[in-house]
Amino acid sequence: MPKLTRKLIEALIPAEAEFCVWDSLVTGFGVRVRPGGGRSYVLFYRLGGRFRKLTLGKADGGYGLDEARARAIEKL
Repeated sequence: MPKLTRKLIEALIPAEAEFCVWDSLVTGFGVRVRPGGGRSYVLFYRLGGRFRKLTLGKADGGYGLDEARARAIEKL
C-alpha cells in the first residue's frame, strides 16, 4: 500500500472495472477509480460488526487529499 499523493492519484489509469488504491497512513482510507475516470476519496470501516463504506468527496478537483485524510481520521 503506497502513501497516497496528489501525483499518484492523478496518474491512476481507469480500468474496465472499478478499483481502489489504499493509503498506507490511514487504515481503510483510499481512492476509488471508476471506469469512466471519476475518482473519489472513500473510507471503509467496521461498525457493529458490519462493514461500511463512506464516500468523502471527489478527488478530481475541489477536495484536497489532506482534507480528505483528516476527515477520514475524524470519522474513525
